[in-house]
Amino acid sequence: MIWRLALALPVLLAQQAQAQVLIPVAPAEAGADSRMPIAGFSISSGLRLAADGAEQWHSNAEQLSKVFPAAHQDRMRKAYLQSKDVFVQIEQRLGWPRNDVAGAMAAFIVGNYMVMRGVEVSDAHTQALAEQLAAQPDMVTRLGAQTPQALRGLYEQCAMVGTFMALAQLSQKANPQPAAQQQHLRDAARANLQRVLGREPERLSLGPNGLVWQ
Repeated sequence: MIWRLALALPVLLAQQAQAQVLIPVAPAEAGADSRMPIAGFSISSGLRLAADGAEQWHSNAEQLSKVFPAAHQDRMRKAYLQSKDVFVQIEQRLGWPRNDVAGAMAAFIVGNYMVMRGVEVSDAHTQALAEQLAAQPDMVTRLGAQTPQALRGLYEQCAMVGTFMALAQLSQKANPQPAAQQQHLRDAARANLQRVLGREPERLSLGPNGLVWQ
């Protein structure tokens, strides 16, 4: 599953061009941690994969913004960079190692899940997912084999896109968008999850066990 994200990200980002969303607000605080291992996934105690290459936040935000119409690109670039700042706070709050690839990938899945389902996801459930992803053999054998620059790009784009999607969902409470735009964003989130996970997103569930399918 893990390697699908590295292959799919450049393609699936284009799906978001249909959704013109508001610049998001800061996330709410979540509850206590209740992590549990999940049957069917190998839990290991090895070191987590880190994206220690040179930072590329601005160039990655620029790349992400290019899938939007020209009139919205500057706004989206700034929104992605704001999302980066929020992600770094989340990374610190959850106690993830710096530049943690599993954490960024968890943020990507969580953000799209929140939009698709119209729900919030707690820190505890996000933490469970990150640990679940970190334990996957593909994390080292496939992603770990990428160049430092490619791995850094994956980390930063996952972090910005996932956090952006999550913040866009949270902003709906204060600033609801027109129904058509909300539907476009849900469609984009569903397409993202479908392409990355290779399964029907409607069967996906996130909880104290991390990622499970019904």
